[in-house]
Amino acid sequence: MATCSHNGVNDPVPSEENMPEWVLKFMKQINGEMKGYIQHLDENLDWVLAMEQSQEDTHGKEKRTNRELCMITNKGLEVAPSSNHGVSNLTGYSIGT
Repeated sequence: MATCSHNGVNDPVPSEENMPEWVLKFMKQINGEMKGYIQHLDENLDWVLAMEQSQEDTHGKEKRTNRELCMITNKGLEVAPSSNHGVSNLTGYSIGT
């Protein structure tokens, strides 16, 4: 799955009750592959999914976090906004509405 790195945003996390069914379906698809959570819901009901993965260094003393930000809409997982390199396509997940 092509993704893009992002510095992260601190929007309030919507509750599960407010998520459309297709968003919950997507969350179930990524469950077990990475720790993922919905980070932002904008006015047009375009959901942004922030996926966070932690890595420990070889000595186990330091934890580095790779944060990736991807956009999903009710038409499926489409594009990832990139801070420096325009727009990247995303593949690998199918979301039914």
